[in-house]
Amino acid sequence: MAGWIAALALSFTALSVSATAESRALLIGIDDYASDALDLPGAGARDVEAMAGLATTRFGIEAGGIKTLVDGAATRRAILEDIQTWLVEGTAPGDTALLYFAGHGYFSQDENGDEADGLDEAIVPADAEVSGMHVLGLVTDDELTASIGKLEGRKVTVILDTGHSGRVTRDKLKTRSIAIESSGAVLARTPDLEELTRSIAVEPAVKKQKAEAATGETLIEKAPLKAGLSVWSAVSASQTALVDTASGHGVFTKLYAEGAGGAADRNGNGTVSNAELIAYVSEGSAKFCEANAQSCEMGLTPVLEPKEALAGVPAGASSEAGDGLTTEAVTDLLAKGNAQGVALEQLPAGPLPKGTKNIRYRLTSPVDGRLLLLDLSDDGELIQLFPNQFTKKREGKDSGLVKAGVTVTIPDAYYGISFDATEPGDGTIVAIVVPPSSKIGGGVATRAIAVIPKDEAKAVLLEAAAAANEQVNAGGEANTTAPASAVVTLRYQILP
Repeated sequence: MAGWIAALALSFTALSVSATAESRALLIGIDDYASDALDLPGAGARDVEAMAGLATTRFGIEAGGIKTLVDGAATRRAILEDIQTWLVEGTAPGDTALLYFAGHGYFSQDENGDEADGLDEAIVPADAEVSGMHVLGLVTDDELTASIGKLEGRKVTVILDTGHSGRVTRDKLKTRSIAIESSGAVLARTPDLEELTRSIAVEPAVKKQKAEAATGETLIEKAPLKAGLSVWSAVSASQTALVDTASGHGVFTKLYAEGAGGAADRNGNGTVSNAELIAYVSEGSAKFCEANAQSCEMGLTPVLEPKEALAGVPAGASSEAGDGLTTEAVTDLLAKGNAQGVALEQLPAGPLPKGTKNIRYRLTSPVDGRLLLLDLSDDGELIQLFPNQFTKKREGKDSGLVKAGVTVTIPDAYYGISFDATEPGDGTIVAIVVPPSSKIGGGVATRAIAVIPKDEAKAVLLEAAAAANEQVNAGGEANTTAPASAVVTLRYQILP
């Protein structure tokens, strides 16, 4: 998936648009396929209906700008033609373009050599045909890239409630494995063709590709994001998207709709940021898997790409959550919860009178991790408190590492400095704890305890948010899971 997203960001081309351009959505949902072997009864039309409501409320698209393709109408030709005529030709730079797909996803032989594993990801249109153990008439990632890549200058959101891996079981990763049954309360959005299940054996090239996707080292990081691109995927590369028949919706779509409708507004400011939404959907997906473990062998790990999209707000909105260094903007961005139970306290407890000396912050994490501790004043000044120039170096390890159950005090006695309340004011201490393998250790460097320039501060916060919301396990050999991360905030006040 990351490969076609990377190519997409690099492939925008200029083209003329109609005089009646407007923000538009193309919503596709398929349950009833021409081939009985592909039928997936239950959720496609309902998912499209849910997304139609969000297209208006979250993306600011008027009802006349929403087009739907449901079941038999969603042919390969219709999908490709409507992306071109409805989205590309019907919008202009500055408009919002939304593409949503709910239905089967699959894979096919790579034809142009751009895939490390030799396979193209694809969506399955309503008129696809099954030939033996193959699915013919797919819409591949290369075709989607070429089509959507023409949306230069738009705010582009792609939402895919599907998966492309086939169905595999955790104990047979090195070989083709028996597909998980699509029955009972949970259905899988991938064809039930047991003899042709995509292998995720870890060949060197594939392992490298997965690691690159996991750590963000893809071309999307360097590409000009002319379209404000956000790509939401229901699952990561080795997983299968699921339908919950009890709710009549795709698991991802239901959570996305709930979260975007307000349930994900963790800081209660009335705006659901992308970071808040991916955190909400990820946590909900994990809970669904806990309750339906037999149908969820490889887990459900929703993915938002590229990293910069974390700083976004609804595509139709006029501002971005990451534009300012306000407490509200930061809590919108750093939306990951504290399910790990990380404890953070201020000594002495506040509010503090001006002149208070030797203020310390004490943190205890129940798991090993990397710690980033930030001080954001309500005036918009950001200081990195940890790791810092005084942090003891551990042989062969980064100074940002913390051990499970071991309390970290900042500043500790060996710093040779103290934190004193010299001026009145309010602010927020933000503690971010991520797994030891997270890129936060390489992306956010040890720095001096001093105010960070504002342009650099935004990059620090985005890097921290990306690490806290990191979606993929870089190892790649086994189940792709969302690592355990925590974000804890603590308000402080210094009185006159």
